[in-house]
Amino acid sequence: MHLNVDIASAASENAGTFERAARIFLEGAAFVSLQHLIDFPRTPKLYESGVIYRHEDTSTIRDLAGTMKRGWGSCGHLCVWRVAELRRDGEQAAFRIFVAHDSAGLRIYHVQVRRGDGSIEDPSRILGMKG
Repeated sequence: MHLNVDIASAASENAGTFERAARIFLEGAAFVSLQHLIDFPRTPKLYESGVIYRHEDTSTIRDLAGTMKRGWGSCGHLCVWRVAELRRDGEQAAFRIFVAHDSAGLRIYHVQVRRGDGSIEDPSRILGMKG
């Protein structure tokens, strides 16, 4: 099973609506990814997989299998994989959606992982995101 959804087609430009839609789709992709990890226990861990960070201008959410097939992912894709991994291992990981504004005032969304102990992990930075 693969999950690949475009948040922009499901939510308006309203920041709150977009963030709620993103959270729903991230959770759905994490559920599908967790099932993948259960069905295929030899799947490599994210940081050992060779997958790298690459920015994507679209607002898609992709599951672990789709990210692994492409060999790269943006912040949401990588966090879906990592959250699924941590949940499989018994940790209550969650998504942190960070909203900022660029120099032109446009909203920028970035997804990170909130670990069970409350600390923040950023798979995108670990896998090559600059800036």
